[in-house]
Amino acid sequence: MKTKLIFLLSFLLLLSIEIYANNVLKLGSASKGEGYDNLAISIQKILKENDFKKDIEVVNTSGSTDNIHRIKNGHLDLGIVQNDTVFFAENGLGTFIEPINDLAMIMAFYDEPIYLLTNISRINSIEQLSNIKINVGLEESGLFESVKVLLKSSNLWDKVKKYNFDSKKSMELLYADKLQAVFLNQLNTKIRVKLEKQEIFLVPIPKVLIKKLKQTFTYFSEFKVNDEVTTLAVKSILIAKKDIDKEIIYDITRLLYENYQDLEFPKGLERSKDAFCANPLNEWHSGTQAFFKTENIKPSIVSDSDGYVLYVIFSIFLIFSILYSADIFFTSNSQHTFIDSVKTFYLKY
Repeated sequence: MKTKLIFLLSFLLLLSIEIYANNVLKLGSASKGEGYDNLAISIQKILKENDFKKDIEVVNTSGSTDNIHRIKNGHLDLGIVQNDTVFFAENGLGTFIEPINDLAMIMAFYDEPIYLLTNISRINSIEQLSNIKINVGLEESGLFESVKVLLKSSNLWDKVKKYNFDSKKSMELLYADKLQAVFLNQLNTKIRVKLEKQEIFLVPIPKVLIKKLKQTFTYFSEFKVNDEVTTLAVKSILIAKKDIDKEIIYDITRLLYENYQDLEFPKGLERSKDAFCANPLNEWHSGTQAFFKTENIKPSIVSDSDGYVLYVIFSIFLIFSILYSADIFFTSNSQHTFIDSVKTFYLKY
C-alpha cells in the first residue's frame, strides 16, 4: 500500500510539472536589475494583466549571446537581444560556430547606445584607452560583442586590460578607481548625477570611426547623447524560435503593441511605435506577420528574401574591401577560403 501511494504521489508530481511546463513561456533577459531585466518584467506584467493564456517566467542570463544559445537549446522560448548579436547567430559568425536559422522577430524596442565612461578627466577619445583597466561586459552579453567590434576596429583590443563584470559591479569598481573605463548600455540616475558633478566622464566615439563602422556593419546606428558626445547604438529586439505557436506570438505581439507605453525602457531613450515594426532580422515570426496583416500595419522590412540577400552581399562586399586593404586576403601562405576570411574578420572585428 505504501509503495502504491509513493508511486501515485510521484506520478502526480511529474504530471503537475509537465502541466506547469506546458503553461509557461521562459523569457531570457540579462543580469538582474539591468535594462533588459526591467524590460522583461514589464512584458511579464503587461501579459499577465491582460489575461494572456500562458504564464511568463523571466530568466536572468548573461545577455544576448547567452539568450540565443539558450533559445537554440530549448531552455528559453523568448529572448531580448541586440540585433548585432542575432546577425552573428544567423550567419555563424563570432562565437556562433554554425548559423542558427530558426530565429524569428517579434518586435523591436529601442536604440541601445554603447556608452564609454571613464574616471580620468584627460581621456576624451577612445584612442586614449591603451594600457588602462576597462570593463567590456559579460562574455555572453551583446555589449561584449559590440565592444569587441569597436575596440578591434580601433586597434585597441589587445592594448587594454579587459574585465568582464556586469554593469553594477563595473561601476562600483570605477567609482573606487579600480577600473579606469567602463562600457555600458544604460545610464542610471546615480551615473547621471556623477556625470553632472564631473566625478566621471562620457567619452565620445569619433565620427570618422562611427561612419566606418556603420558602412561595414549595417546594424550599427549613430546616437547623439548630448551636444558634445556621440556614440554608436544597436537595437534591442524580442525574438523567438520560428516553431512557437502562431496564435501565441500573435497574442504577445498584439498585447505589447496595444500596451506599448507601459514597456519599461531605460531613462532618456525615445519611445516610438515605428521602432516596434523595424525588422533587423531575416524573418518576422508568422504570428507577428498575422497581427500586422490584421491591423494593416506595414513594417519596415530588410528581410524579404531578395532584400536580405542583398543586405548580406553588401555587408560581405564591404568586409572584403577592408580585408583586402588590410592584406588579410591573398597572403603568400594563406589557405583560407573567402568565407573563412569573412569569419576571421568577424572574430577580429
